Amino acid sequence: YIIYRGHDMSTYAVSKLLEKTNDNTQIISFPDYDPKGFEIAKSISRMSHILLPKHPLLACKFASGTKNRYFKQINSVTHFEKHGLPTNNLQKHWDILCRKEVSVSQEVILSHKLPLMLLPWKN
Repeated sequence: YIIYRGHDMSTYAVSKLLEKTNDNTQIISFPDYDPKGFEIAKSISRMSHILLPKHPLLACKFASGTKNRYFKQINSVTHFEKHGLPTNNLQKHWDILCRKEVSVSQEVILSHKLPLMLLPWKN
């Protein structure tokens, strides 16, 4: 397994590294719980699963002051609204995220020891 937290400037290098892993290696995304996090997970073609807060409403309570960050990611929201999510399992999480209009970072999730759940990224 590889747990993938995202990338910044070295997108190309990280993508190439992940694509070269053994076919049996499962790549699990643990992104920020926000629209860009979903987009980053989608950018890796071999992504098998995503780690999300088990209790998304609770996670959103720790995201005060992040509405600006959410709206900076509006292109990601528009993309998924137009093209849909890769599986229905993610819809509940996406709907809550869009309704609350917040961005919950990995650091917030971990610092509050919020339980996570593993969901398939594709059907």
